[in-house]
Amino acid sequence: MTGIAFIHFIWLSLAPIGAVWLAKAAIWPRRRRGGIAVGVVLCVLALPAVLFCQVLWPPDFLGAGRAVRVAASGLGYVVSMVQEPGDDFYESFLEIGRADGKVTRLMVDPDAGKWWGLRARTRGTRTEFVTWTGAVVGSVDFADGTVVGSVDRQVYKLGELDFGRRWANGG
Repeated sequence: MTGIAFIHFIWLSLAPIGAVWLAKAAIWPRRRRGGIAVGVVLCVLALPAVLFCQVLWPPDFLGAGRAVRVAASGLGYVVSMVQEPGDDFYESFLEIGRADGKVTRLMVDPDAGKWWGLRARTRGTRTEFVTWTGAVVGSVDFADGTVVGSVDRQVYKLGELDFGRRWANGG
């Protein structure tokens, strides 16, 4: 994935290079036609890379990958929706921690695109984890002690999860 992110990063660099060519064409009238043509071509070539940033953000894979984490707590549990760079796009999972410090995970999507603007939204007793597009990617209800992931839509009971394993649902 690092190779793909590097190629994506180089591809993205065409946009500012195209902008520089356009700026040079505006400043130096002698090279106006050629500069505008090169600048426009470079910007158009970079457009797909810019749009692909909705799915993959190159710095996540080129540096130390940063996890996105949004948490909700209740009944002695902390439930966090986590997305971190994986081997193939992003691994998205619910991480459930108990008051005694034991933690387990429920895989939500092992091959997700980038979730921008992940946030927690409360509706009654249920806390939903929502992306910027409005997609609900997981939820927890502390009133009835249930957790739901978006891919399998399996309902898990907090009190029945196996905290002796890293992945309660096989990961």
